[in-house]
Amino acid sequence: MVELQELQPADWGNILPHFEFYIRSPFCFPVKLLSATQLVGVGTAIIHRDVAWLGHIIIRTESRGRGLGHLLTQSLIDIACQQKCKTVYLTATDLGFPVYEKLGFVTEDSYLFFRDVDPDSQLELLSAEIRPYTEDMRSKVLEMDKEASGEDRSCHLEAHLEGGYVYGHSGKIEGFYLPSLGEGLIVAINPLAGTELLRMHLKSMHKAVFPSTNTVATGLLHGMGYQEWSTGRRMRWGIERPLKLQHIYNRIAGKVG
Repeated sequence: MVELQELQPADWGNILPHFEFYIRSPFCFPVKLLSATQLVGVGTAIIHRDVAWLGHIIIRTESRGRGLGHLLTQSLIDIACQQKCKTVYLTATDLGFPVYEKLGFVTEDSYLFFRDVDPDSQLELLSAEIRPYTEDMRSKVLEMDKEASGEDRSCHLEAHLEGGYVYGHSGKIEGFYLPSLGEGLIVAINPLAGTELLRMHLKSMHKAVFPSTNTVATGLLHGMGYQEWSTGRRMRWGIERPLKLQHIYNRIAGKVG
């Protein structure tokens, strides 16, 4: 792990916990590139049945410009194909974008990053329609996530359902929020449900990341006087899938969408 720390990008969060998870997880396939005995690159393929996400693709600064990013990413695509994945996703930085584009990735959307959102009076009162998750809601929550993301992410969601929240009334669930999953996943089919759950999230987290096609979430943050501080391309390799990214009000994380 000492060598892995040497690859830590300055503007990323701590990468060590992520790789500790990748190494333990049965659905993650971390790889490394070595030059002699030096670690020069790392990355991971994360498999969701027939869909893969590529995460934490990093090349040592002094080793860049030698095609290693291309080699590493192609190796991860090969792993995804060996696992019968027909679609591969990733979130691209400006540095990685040219590499991924040459490998055949296309941009589907962009993520908008908001930070330092300070709670104020407009976030104090939360809807009475928000209530704690209970086990009888499981199938509806998983189905809602699959419809929005176009993939089966139950391997991530199930461990975080307890402690989550839903928005709805009369037995109808219109949105859910899982605070402990990644950056706090929020999915909603109703704009009011989405904005109320996002307001709940912002009371404690003060940051949000969601697809640019979610104009409702964008309008909420812009209306509060905040502008996105950064963007990231959501890119796809392989077959296109039906998505409803406008239903995502806060993503899990860059490595899994």
